[in-house]
Amino acid sequence: PEEPKKTWNHPGGKLLDLGSGSLSQKELLAVLLGSGTGKRTAMEIADLILDEFVHLPGLHRRQWPPYGPVTVAMLCRVPGVKRAKAARIWAAVEIARRMHALWGRRPDLESQDPPDARLIADILGAGVQGQSALQMAEALLRKYGSLAGLYGVNMDGWVKLRGLNSVKAVRLCAALELYHRIKHWIK
Repeated sequence: PEEPKKTWNHPGGKLLDLGSGSLSQKELLAVLLGSGTGKRTAMEIADLILDEFVHLPGLHRRQWPPYGPVTVAMLCRVPGVKRAKAARIWAAVEIARRMHALWGRRPDLESQDPPDARLIADILGAGVQGQSALQMAEALLRKYGSLAGLYGVNMDGWVKLRGLNSVKAVRLCAALELYHRIKHWIK
């Protein structure tokens, strides 16, 4: 007999079981969002973001005519997206841009403001076990050397760092998968 297909309550579980490549654009954004609101699930909010910004390519574009670069404030206009969630998504897009600059040798895209550790901290969210998200981000960068050093690393190694639980590791994995998906759209 055929085994029933497994279903997940949240795409983070699917990422853990099948890997980040198994997630749709909507599921990747839902992982970055983390949770929904009283009115909408994370998946519904992810749909609204994708509709507003015309899928992942629209999120990463440096210029969004006629509005200019996509900003945290623009993301906050999407129903259900407050500053922390918007910052998490913006940080993931900025990491993708920086990784492209690093590997594509694009010095015009190599801005480091905010620092890489701050971007990672925005994705991780709150600190735990007496350690801030920024301290956890700095520990990751010390261990792996750079954003590029994190790419392709099995996330089991990440959760061995103090305070970095599977939820935070899944968010970071989703952010790195975002780079993998949009790198060919970055000009």
